[in-house]
Amino acid sequence: MSITATELELLACFGVEPVGSGEDVPWQYDGSIYSVHVGEYQIVFSVQPACRDIGLSIRLGDHPLYDLRASNVCDLRIIDKHGIDALEVVLTDRDSLFVQLRPSVIVSQTFHTS
Repeated sequence: MSITATELELLACFGVEPVGSGEDVPWQYDGSIYSVHVGEYQIVFSVQPACRDIGLSIRLGDHPLYDLRASNVCDLRIIDKHGIDALEVVLTDRDSLFVQLRPSVIVSQTFHTS
């Protein structure tokens, strides 16, 4: 089972062409890296849709702020709201990560211990 987000949705959310393997592989089986600057933030997001592996790195100038590497996540969804570029990484049935790029950078995580 692959992720819900599509190649076109991720392209619209990040606003940049991803870097892939360069091989002639369908998107869902390739790894894609989206690198974007939002104000002073540099955001690098990687996804391998078929195996549901996600990476997220956020830097403010030369300073790392946040780094996530998650394998076999439940899902990746694009938040479809006018004027907002955001995504949700569903880590488990009860835990998720919300990442907003625009209009301002916000990272919010929901985590349940029991």
